[in-house]
Amino acid sequence: MPGLLGEFYKNKSNDSLINLMLKTLKHENWYKINKYKNEFCSLGRIHLNIFNHESQPIFNKNHSLCIFMDGKIYDYANKKNELINKGYKFKIKNDAEFCLFLYEENGLNFVKKLNGDFVIAIIDIKNKKLMLFNDRYGLRPLFYVETKNKLLFAPEVKALLCDKEIKKKFDYSAVIDFLSFGRMINNKTFYKNIKILPPASIFIFDGKILTIKKYWDFKYKPNYNTTEKEFINNLIKKFKKAVNIRIKENLNYGISLSGGLDSRTIMAAIDKKNIHKITAFSFGIKKCNEIKIAKILAKKSDIKFNFIEIKAKNILDNAKRATYLTDGMNYIGVSYILPTHKIIREKSQIILDGLALDLTLGGSSLNKNIKFLKNNSNFVDYYYKNIKIFSDKDLNKLLIRGFTNKENFYLKKSLKNIVEKININRPENKSDYFMIQEHVRRGTIMGHVLVRTLLETSNPTYDNELIDLILTIPPELRINHYIYRKFLKKLNPKLSSICYDKTMIRPDLPYLFWRISSKLYYYKTIIQRELIYCFKKDISLFPERSYVNFSKWLYLNDNWKKYFTELLLNKNSLLQKYLNQSFIKKLLENHGAKSGFLKRIDNSKKILYLATFEHLLRSLKE
Repeated sequence: MPGLLGEFYKNKSNDSLINLMLKTLKHENWYKINKYKNEFCSLGRIHLNIFNHESQPIFNKNHSLCIFMDGKIYDYANKKNELINKGYKFKIKNDAEFCLFLYEENGLNFVKKLNGDFVIAIIDIKNKKLMLFNDRYGLRPLFYVETKNKLLFAPEVKALLCDKEIKKKFDYSAVIDFLSFGRMINNKTFYKNIKILPPASIFIFDGKILTIKKYWDFKYKPNYNTTEKEFINNLIKKFKKAVNIRIKENLNYGISLSGGLDSRTIMAAIDKKNIHKITAFSFGIKKCNEIKIAKILAKKSDIKFNFIEIKAKNILDNAKRATYLTDGMNYIGVSYILPTHKIIREKSQIILDGLALDLTLGGSSLNKNIKFLKNNSNFVDYYYKNIKIFSDKDLNKLLIRGFTNKENFYLKKSLKNIVEKININRPENKSDYFMIQEHVRRGTIMGHVLVRTLLETSNPTYDNELIDLILTIPPELRINHYIYRKFLKKLNPKLSSICYDKTMIRPDLPYLFWRISSKLYYYKTIIQRELIYCFKKDISLFPERSYVNFSKWLYLNDNWKKYFTELLLNKNSLLQKYLNQSFIKKLLENHGAKSGFLKRIDNSKKILYLATFEHLLRSLKE
């Protein structure tokens, strides 16, 4: 993924290392590169020539400071005018120059005034000091490591591994995390000394001491004095502003449109004067409900619509590269992003994404059990049970070393350490915080890494003013998408009347109808699945709901069976150092087998995660 990278020397410089890091991250020939070097540091920027395309670094008036920036800042015209009135002269007139002058005026606190998604590096040349800042939510991953001779940072782990001081040796506990939860947790990577920069960080390194301070956090302050109607009106005002300030420039914008609520809500908020800038893109299996609904939504909004088919072979063809680009921290199930967004890039430069609005506003992680989680132990037990890919029993058979009480204790301790740091009383808000930090930040956002190898992304659902408002909405109004549905209905009644892919009824109907329709749709899916498995044919009584069907592909597609068998069970497979191939063979053989009345074993997700791990091991050897 494009971004900022650099090395800060404790002793002497290594000019060849920064060049090697840049070469490692230049995944496309058309990427643009900026570089800077002095006696104590070397920095670089790889970018797509879309946001802040002007050359960097940018220096202040007396050349005592310089800045590199990756990302985009929004809605700062008033703050810029204040700086102009104080005598600052803007020559380049971009976000990076604004941030540099704002830092000169306000010091470290300047970052609290920024609304956007970004990573910023400011070098204090006079005092030989490096400062890194990221946005409130960590939307642009940045990894760092400190060695005996230097400090390194980069948007991908592989760039840090260019340094021979850093051994390509796995942190075994991280491997267990990945296989258990399907992602890294907290700020870990597969390597013990390499960490991801936490969200809302002020990172300072002076050549001797490294400090990281948090300048913002999610603080839920439910306001029970505000009426439901007032919340809805404020949401409409803030959300429309969040969307439209992100499409002001004369660029080509796309929207990743599904049959869900988040992407249609973005579309509903676009001002008529901006509609011509937008193209909707939907990708998936032909005739699936996601595509049917998206096509209707685009037509109702007078937005150009493009369908991109995802085929089973897209996953296999792009699995190796997707693992390489994400350093194995997202599973190959998302590898379809590469071919689909290569097509999208032909028409758009920036993709608007409805990141996690169903969680932050819709309460999608909340259910009737959450409110009974009264203490940290309850939380740990609940999440340990509900977010695992491989069960403890499976892990004991899968891992060469076994999954003993020691590993079980470690995993629960890891979760406990995270939960204990969440200083929130209401269990509903505590649950949302956990999911935002551990599921969205360490899972969903890693999918954006693949998108950003080709396009820029923009996330109006993570606008500062919008999030600040959502944090005041009581959880009673967020659960079951209650206020979300009312907000969408008032924002755009037309789009609120088009069915929602998870329920197949319109979202403005009472929640009771959602539950009934979801149940009926579930049973339709079960019946169709049973027919497919019984007759071993692709039978389509009803349209597919989702845009991919890994389980069906692994059961029916001979190429899939052959691919995963050869990848995972080959005598040269690298994962056999850690995992039992005999158990993996059983996972493949048992996929689709009966496990009860109208029940089938679905090992497709487990197989995809194991394949990701194998591809990661191979990429490290190459």
